[in-house]
Amino acid sequence: MSNLVRRPASLLAPAKTLRDLVRNCDPDVPLPNDDPRWQDFSLARGDESMAALEKELSWRREGQFVHATFVSHREAGKSTEILRLTGRLSNEYEPVYIEATVEMDPFRIEAEDLLLNIALSVEQRMREQGTPLPAELLKRVTGWFDEVVRTTKWAQNQARPGQADLH
Repeated sequence: MSNLVRRPASLLAPAKTLRDLVRNCDPDVPLPNDDPRWQDFSLARGDESMAALEKELSWRREGQFVHATFVSHREAGKSTEILRLTGRLSNEYEPVYIEATVEMDPFRIEAEDLLLNIALSVEQRMREQGTPLPAELLKRVTGWFDEVVRTTKWAQNQARPGQADLH
C-alpha cells in the first residue's frame, strides 16, 4: 500500500479537474464501509458475487462454514467490497480484516505465511474481544504450525520471543 492514511471523506471536495479526481481516489486505499464515493458496479462486472456471498454467510447456522475466494485484478475494488460486506454483517460475525501486503512482504507472500498471519490475527482479535480461544484449540493449531508450516523466514520471525505467538 502506498498510502495508508487518508483524509476523511467529509473533507474531500468534489473533483473539478482530473488532478482532483486522482487525489480523491487513491486506488491503493480501499473505501471505508460508508464512504459516499462508493458506486455499485456489479452490473458492469456482470455478477452479483458480493450479494451471493452475503446471502451465503447470512443463511448459515452457527458452526457452519463458508469457504470462498474473492479474486479479481489489482485495484478492482475487492477490499472495498469486503469492507462493505463486513459492515453489513457486523451484527452476525466478528470480522478480522487483514491486509497481507501490509503485514507481510507483498513480493514474497507464501501460503504458509498467510495461514500463520490469519491464525495470529484471529487469535489476537478473539483475545481483544474478551473471548480467547480455548487452550486445546490453540495447542492443536500451534502443533500443526510447529510440525507443518513454520518453514518460511516470515513465519520463523513470528515465533521469536516477545512477538505475537499462538503459544
